[in-house]
Amino acid sequence: MKLDNTSTSENLKQSLAKNDRRKAEYAKALSRLNARKKLIIDLLNPELTMQQAALLLGVSHTTIRRDTEAGILRCHRTAGNQRRFKLLDLLAYMDNRNGYNLASLMNSTNDELNQIHSVLENYEE
Repeated sequence: MKLDNTSTSENLKQSLAKNDRRKAEYAKALSRLNARKKLIIDLLNPELTMQQAALLLGVSHTTIRRDTEAGILRCHRTAGNQRRFKLLDLLAYMDNRNGYNLASLMNSTNDELNQIHSVLENYEE
């Protein structure tokens, strides 16, 4: 039995091309998956400015600066040398500060929202 080298070579080329297409499809799918993971992480742990961090923590900008310089509060710097804070780092900082925790933040925020709602209801009357 004589092997046809041309057809064997052609089959090999087709097989390799099919594998290359599969690899490319896999790489695209992996890239989309990684982009989705990054988006989810960014949504769940957003990056906040110093003003937002100070507002969330209920402290001044000076306190934020002092605590970042002392290494108590984690931040990173932008290309413009501005501080940026991850939400999870701010929440951990809150838990470590004098028993201040997320639950107390939520309670105080609810109280403030109720007060605002009450003022708005009275204003409409």
